[in-house]
Amino acid sequence: MARVRLALTISGAVALGAFEGGVLAALINAIRPLSQGDDEEVVIDAIGGASAGSMTALLAARCLTGGYDPVPVMQEAWVTGDSIQHLLHNLGDSPLSADDLRKLAEHLFRDDAPKAGGSQRSPVQVAMTLACLRGLEYDAQQPNRPGITATTYVDVVTLEVQPGWNASSFLQPDRSSPADVSIASGANEMAFPPQLLAREADRAKYEAQGLTIPEGGYLWYTDGGTIDNEPLGHTLDLTNDLDRNCPDDTVRTHVLIHPDPAGSPSGMDWCDPANPPTWLSTLLRADHLQRTQSLYDDLRNVIKTNTRLLWMDQVLESISQVISGFSEEDQDRLAVALRSVIASIDGDRLGLAGSHDPPEPTAGLEPSALFERAIRTASGTSGKRPVGVEVISPVRLAGQQGRSVAQMLAGEILGHFGGFFDENLRASDFDLGYECALEWMTAGLPRCGLTADQTKQAIAAASDGYKVQQLWKKWGETSLGQVSSHHPMALAGLLAQIGRVSAQDAIGIHHRHNPFRT
Repeated sequence: MARVRLALTISGAVALGAFEGGVLAALINAIRPLSQGDDEEVVIDAIGGASAGSMTALLAARCLTGGYDPVPVMQEAWVTGDSIQHLLHNLGDSPLSADDLRKLAEHLFRDDAPKAGGSQRSPVQVAMTLACLRGLEYDAQQPNRPGITATTYVDVVTLEVQPGWNASSFLQPDRSSPADVSIASGANEMAFPPQLLAREADRAKYEAQGLTIPEGGYLWYTDGGTIDNEPLGHTLDLTNDLDRNCPDDTVRTHVLIHPDPAGSPSGMDWCDPANPPTWLSTLLRADHLQRTQSLYDDLRNVIKTNTRLLWMDQVLESISQVISGFSEEDQDRLAVALRSVIASIDGDRLGLAGSHDPPEPTAGLEPSALFERAIRTASGTSGKRPVGVEVISPVRLAGQQGRSVAQMLAGEILGHFGGFFDENLRASDFDLGYECALEWMTAGLPRCGLTADQTKQAIAAASDGYKVQQLWKKWGETSLGQVSSHHPMALAGLLAQIGRVSAQDAIGIHHRHNPFRT
């Protein structure tokens, strides 16, 4: 079992998926020589994604477990294969079509894709976040009180990508394959139609979580980033289960891949009494807040959990010393009381939706071990261990270059849709992502637990896998005006399609709700 284990969280980014693809290509190339054979030194064993991040997460798992070269795979996904011209094909009742995304998925997951060497033997757990348009009913049970029925619109589909999976493992069955789920997660509601998924096969999993799905199991979904754009919490859930039985010297680090991190604005933006926000700017800002708040909440939970684990170790060490001084009779009485408490907690826990781990036996445990078991079970920290969090983004590199992030990301215009209009913009962001990953590795990999020799080997492998060209120096400051002047037909076609769909939907809504229609 590898001592150093990395988990990745990939946010929704629309066309900035090109940046994420560049980062992932660099990371996969870096760890490849360290994750070969039976004695893996470093592995990436958990990836959580939302929206564009779900698609990229699935491709990354495929490259890791299948030995595929991540550079051409990520470039085909995010640089050459997702232009606005492709997305305007086969249009229906939405601004852009998802049909060509399915064709692209079939191409990307083909079995004869370029190989780059050996594959990681450890499977990769993948969590993809979706927004369920119907919602999933949840029966929240309360001790000594009536249950409360609530609705969640977040649906998280998890799977374990195994070494040796072929193309059909990713592309079948229809409407419930991993590729279908990733497309549904990335079906941004501003551009793509909702996606229908068949969830009947997972009905038992939903029921184990206390969730109810409709008869037949079909549900319509939209972009998971709408309500959880940076799903660190779901990646943490994956690693809590993975790390439960790992040796004590295992080092776990979560790496956030963050193309356009949202810091507080500088100056007097959004706080100037003399400059009230406009309606449109508030609308756009509110959407941005909704998509980024979850990361703040998840990071606070990480810090709280790490701190509580440290405090708990201090408490348990002190109490264990006191217990060891008890008489044999008092220790026996304490053991009986603690076993009773543990049995009661385990019974309550098994009655909660989503709790399915069988209770661990308490026979033979010393009073101090029983006390630790009771405290950790009651606090919900049983099996958890402190984790580190790292971020790969353009922020540090932008600071070194004396630029803003917006001056380096080429595709961030038009609400991150701008990159779809020009392949040069997507190639620039891919190149920037690779460069940011390389820049992070020098200090970041040692913080993840790699030795100096391992870090040197990883950086050399990543540097050999792709030559950074600093394309951002040419394309990073591309403006909306430049895009519209170079691609007037594509922009006009998109605007015309938006107008057609909007008018058609307005007429349809009026027709359905007009009481005088015949």
